[in-house]
Amino acid sequence: MTSTLILGFFDGIHLGHRQVLQSAANFAQSNNTKTILLTFQNSPGEYFNNNVKYIYPRKINYEIITQFGIDKIVESDFVKLVNIPAEEYLSNIIKKYNPIAIFTGYNYTFGFERKGTPKILQKYETEYGYKYFCVPKISMNGLKLQKDASRAGRYTAKRELEKDPRNFIGYTKEEYDEVKDIKSD
Repeated sequence: MTSTLILGFFDGIHLGHRQVLQSAANFAQSNNTKTILLTFQNSPGEYFNNNVKYIYPRKINYEIITQFGIDKIVESDFVKLVNIPAEEYLSNIIKKYNPIAIFTGYNYTFGFERKGTPKILQKYETEYGYKYFCVPKISMNGLKLQKDASRAGRYTAKRELEKDPRNFIGYTKEEYDEVKDIKSD
């Protein structure tokens, strides 16, 4: 059985994440495959001793993710994978999931010392027989939507997010307030 893979850690479903998920779901539907999201139980940032702050609890993230038509979410233990070379990790997921397509964001990295990059995924397309789709950086009014790693869990445009979450997350104010209420329970 073939699949469409999505690789990444989705700590909050902002517009960049939505683009990755929707693109993969559309491709899978058009090509009659199941979508599988490969992610981690905890943020890789926790391993590197960063002060990680999640936008939403995982349960809420997964509820949102499944609304995109994602068929399966597979969580791995990052600690068990961190020292695997990128090429070996890629070979392992190819054997296990038989993807016809792989989707990531532009800043996705994997494998030992984060040597696996979109360029590596693109390099092995022909050898492994999948199509690679890299969703580019999304900006709004010149502001980067993805997290800035140097600020450990804070959005580059945090004030804009607080003014109107729809700018980055795509939710209405009411939906955002409901999620905040659930998060604080």
